[in-house]
Parts: sequence; C-alpha cells; structure tokens
Amino acid sequence: WISFDVMIGVALAAGGFTTTLAAYVLGWKKYKPVVRPAILTAFLGYALVAAGVFLDIGKPWAIWHALIMWQPHSMLFEVAICVMLYLTVLFLEFSPNLFEGLGMPGAAKFMRHPVVLWPLVIAGIILSFGHQNSLGGLFLLMPHKLSHLWWSPLMNYWFYLSAFAVGLAMVSFETIVSHRTFKMEQPLPLLDGLA
Repeated sequence: WISFDVMIGVALAAGGFTTTLAAYVLGWKKYKPVVRPAILTAFLGYALVAAGVFLDIGKPWAIWHALIMWQPHSMLFEVAICVMLYLTVLFLEFSPNLFEGLGMPGAAKFMRHPVVLWPLVIAGIILSFGHQNSLGGLFLLMPHKLSHLWWSPLMNYWFYLSAFAVGLAMVSFETIVSHRTFKMEQPLPLLDGLA
C-alpha cells in the first residue's frame, strides 16, 4: 500500500517541478501555459500523499515528530521533511491564483514577482530531487526485497528520472483532458514538446 499511495502518487504529482524547470529555469516559454495546472495537480497530489502517509504511519497523532525529533541519518526522515517543505512550496507557488480568485491582485502580483517566485521554483526543484532521491534510496537499503533484475546502486537516480518522465506524461494528460472538456483545440506544438 505504501508503494502505491506514496511512490506512485508522488511520481504523478511530478509535473510541478518538470514544468517549472522547463518554463522558468530553462526559459522554454511555450510551456508557461501549463505551469499553473501542473502546480495545482502537484499540490493536490502531494496533499493526497500527505493524507495517505498521515493514515499509514499507524499513529497519525505523531506526524509532527519529524519536525522536532530529527533523524538526519534516516531516509524516511528526509522523505518526511521534503514532503512537508515541498507541499508548502507548492502552496506558495499556487497562492497567486488563490489571491486572484479572492480579489487580491496586489498579493498575487507580489507572489509572482521574480524575487519571490524564483526562490520558490528553485526550492521546489531541489526538494523534488531530494525527495525522489530518498524514495529510491529506500530500496538501496533493502536489496533483498527486490528482484536482482530491478535493484541497482543507481536506484535513487532512476526514481528522479522516472518522476520526470511521468510528470511530463501527467501534464500532457491533464492538458488533453482539460482542452476536450472545455471544447478547445488541442495545443499540438505544446503536446509534441511534452512528448
């Protein structure tokens, strides 16, 4: 169950860091239209992962322990901290949309200012890398739990690369579905680039 709700859920939410990396860091402007929905999907995905972990730990009232009882040599500690911090970053990245919906254009403009936005984008990419790396690192600790066909010392990097690919696929899927739902023409050049 943990493999399903945490690892697959996180990978499907990976569209947030892939599109922000493409649009902001690499400067590929054609991907800007999909950044907002990708960040929303990532935020919702990580919120579901956090809810799943909250229920999975067995003692949900102890979830706050990771904040004060640090275990820096634990992969799960890094996973917990990265999930908490990345969920916060995703909320802050999506907050301009909330401010616009609440009729607060000044706050939305402030959150979109490069001085505020760029550190959030960089933090999101770094936290995603750390989180994916830690999830793959969990399998490095227990090679006897996996087939020899799948286990590799590069497992932690494979998690990041697979999240990158699944993130782009998820952004493509949500773009196709939303354009069909609202009866809009499919943005084929954008979808070709994502593919």
